[in-house]
Amino acid sequence: MARETGGESGRSQVSSNPGASAVVLLGCGLSVVLLAATVVRLWPSPREGKAPITACRMNLSCLGKAMAAYCRIHDEKYPTPEKWCDLLIAEVKGLPAGAFRCSKGKDGRCHYAMNPLADPCGAPDVVLLFESKPGWNQAGGPELLTTEHHDVCNVLLVDGSVMTVGPDEIGGLKWMSEPRPVRDVQQGATPAR
Repeated sequence: MARETGGESGRSQVSSNPGASAVVLLGCGLSVVLLAATVVRLWPSPREGKAPITACRMNLSCLGKAMAAYCRIHDEKYPTPEKWCDLLIAEVKGLPAGAFRCSKGKDGRCHYAMNPLADPCGAPDVVLLFESKPGWNQAGGPELLTTEHHDVCNVLLVDGSVMTVGPDEIGGLKWMSEPRPVRDVQQGATPAR
């Protein structure tokens, strides 16, 4: 324990005992931890509000991996848009049923829809899956997209990346691949220069 002693100059001095210092530091550290826990309980962190958004992003990432696995099995083709949920469940082993539901969604088996214009061999920045109102095997475009779950919308792009977009960014999403250029070179022909 630290104790004060009078010194020759009349000033108090602190003598230190290493064991006592550890006890004081431990006590201070425990107090800080308890105070921090109290503050966190009284004032929730901003991250708590983002947990459902993050869970939704993880669901889309999981569905994106399932779409990629389906494509590997089916000559680089996505499932039929009108049956995409059923086909993923039937053909991709280990896909959790919970991946189809947003934690903030109220009813329904699925809170995502598929963009039928997405092409696995097309532009990587085209929307593939996106948050929608409840439904099963939903397919369509921006008319189905919703921000009701989080005030933002999570979307999965063809390249497998997941984006969170605000209402003001939705108009900038790409829903169709640009037409692929026609090959100038035919088999056996020499390209013109």
